Amino acid sequence: MAGLQKPNYGILAFMKILKSRRGLLWFFTAIFLILSMTSLLLTPHSLIQLGYLGWVFVAACLWQFFQADNSTNKSSYKKPFLIISLFQFSFFTIFYGICKISSIWLVNYTAPQPDLFLHSLRLLYWHFGLFPWPAIAIFTAIFSTLLQKTDSYPHMILPAYFQATAFNHWGLLINTATRMAITLLLSLIIGFSALGLLYLAAPNMTRDFLGFQPIILILLLALFAFFASKTAEHYWRQLHGYVLFTPFIVLPSLIILLTLVLFVFLAAALSFISDATPSVHLISLLAKAGWLHYWFIFAFCFWTVSILPLSLWMANATQNLSPRKIILLILFWPLLLSVVLGFTWPLGENSSFDCVILFAAALVISALLANRVNWQTTSRGYIEKNLVKKRPATRLLRNVSMITLLLVYLFWQSNVIGLSFVLWLIALPLLILLLLSTFYVGLRK
Repeated sequence: MAGLQKPNYGILAFMKILKSRRGLLWFFTAIFLILSMTSLLLTPHSLIQLGYLGWVFVAACLWQFFQADNSTNKSSYKKPFLIISLFQFSFFTIFYGICKISSIWLVNYTAPQPDLFLHSLRLLYWHFGLFPWPAIAIFTAIFSTLLQKTDSYPHMILPAYFQATAFNHWGLLINTATRMAITLLLSLIIGFSALGLLYLAAPNMTRDFLGFQPIILILLLALFAFFASKTAEHYWRQLHGYVLFTPFIVLPSLIILLTLVLFVFLAAALSFISDATPSVHLISLLAKAGWLHYWFIFAFCFWTVSILPLSLWMANATQNLSPRKIILLILFWPLLLSVVLGFTWPLGENSSFDCVILFAAALVISALLANRVNWQTTSRGYIEKNLVKKRPATRLLRNVSMITLLLVYLFWQSNVIGLSFVLWLIALPLLILLLLSTFYVGLRK
């Protein structure tokens, strides 16, 4: 099939295509910006119902399972299952930490929500069909199958009748959205891990200064402008020449560095404290209309954005397994957890435990991405079958640094309400494209 032909371009060519089609990207961005902003402002309660589309992925997963080639694959499944389990438990723990920080330890614009984590899981697993794991199972199997023959690009999951390539609008949309999803995921992990460490170091001061603080806004804008400059990119490249540049070193270092920066910002805010009201009227109105609505939208978007990055990362570990084994291995723990959710969990309220395991999960993700193929996949947005040359991830890390600052400030100012607007802008086109791709015939020979 034409969809399986190897595209003759790399990351540099992709960037050239991106620049030449900048107008097209702005057009797509404008459309989805209007759609996402309008829907979040007017009907946030209705957007939660979109989660039931998760059952489409369940149906497609079953269809793919029974339609896949029933070949006898002798490859061992122990190492792939270990890697899959580490990814799943790490993201599960990260979601737990984000939930606890957002709803208990650094909560504003709402009362504390001690049972929110279990309510969120039950909604995702029972009502939304184990979301997002059936979708991740489908696309991991597709990428793994493609990787046996050629490089695996996100646009290859689209059905053949879209004729998606790296050069047309469909391919450009899903490839760019995937790269943005990877950047958002890394930024969320770094940002919330740093907020957790900051809360451990100064819980009262961190909680008291949530909301609008002019000096924090000014300092964050100044730091954001620095990261956006070419000077910062030059420093990233210099650092790459002197340091063993792997995510196992860089990502935890960024978390610790951001924690220190935020601590300095808190000290500055303490010195320039004013009588300004820390709340914003628009955010207060949205929160009164339904803080829980925005939380569930945020949770749904977080997992939607994670689908393609996790599929790409896990496909590298499962490329020698049959599609049926991949689907079974990925769905094993979610199915088991969905049963366990029926019991009462004795979850205590311990900020040290919640923040420390969030940071620990970030370390595990850093170790998993330290794999050479996974790190290059993170940087490029696709899996290269035969990794010929390692390329520096300076552009990725510059973008991650900038987006992390933006997300941290949005959370600082508006809790998950502001974050839901950013994530929904990326999750909306991804959700549409993923739904169009669920019954892809690439697994059938």
